[in-house]
Amino acid sequence: MGVGGNLPVDSAVLLDLIPDTHQYLLTLLNVWWSVGSLLGSFFAWPLIANYSCPENASVCERADNMGWRYLLFTLLFWFLRLFYFDLFESPRFLISIGKDAEAVSIIHKIAKYNGTTTNLSVEQLTEAAEKVANLAVLVVPRYGLQHVKGLFSTTKMAISTTLLVALWAIIGLAYFLYNSFLPNLYDSLQVLYIFLYLTV
Repeated sequence: MGVGGNLPVDSAVLLDLIPDTHQYLLTLLNVWWSVGSLLGSFFAWPLIANYSCPENASVCERADNMGWRYLLFTLLFWFLRLFYFDLFESPRFLISIGKDAEAVSIIHKIAKYNGTTTNLSVEQLTEAAEKVANLAVLVVPRYGLQHVKGLFSTTKMAISTTLLVALWAIIGLAYFLYNSFLPNLYDSLQVLYIFLYLTV
């Protein structure tokens, strides 16, 4: 429940709504994921540590083990802030399925939310789409791997592309190995209890 499934959605929405010159902000968006984990731990530590049964207790009554319940109650109030924000549908998606009027309406709402205005109209979108369609027919006569070759066109681009692919592969493997494999390993070695004891 709530273990980062929003991360790709948030990234896609951010990239969809900012210009190319500001796409470096995607890195800052990911920083808040770590801040959220730290903040959750900040709330959990005093509640769970002070309102849980002692480790050597033979009987653990509900009244003595309220720490995790207090934590969930505290986080429930934090969860209510989600209803304050409206997440608009992606204008790019709406355009891709032929709902240009809705896309323009969303862009106007986003501009108003940010305290500005835009003069974008459905006619401008239609005109731009026709130009792009004609250009695509002229420029791309057949499908090829030219878009991939561009990632390796210079030494710097090749190094950057290779490092990014390697980092994402390592992060993807490490994340799932850490969260899926280590608990099973600790359980099989019967050291999970000791690990939890040392961290609490």
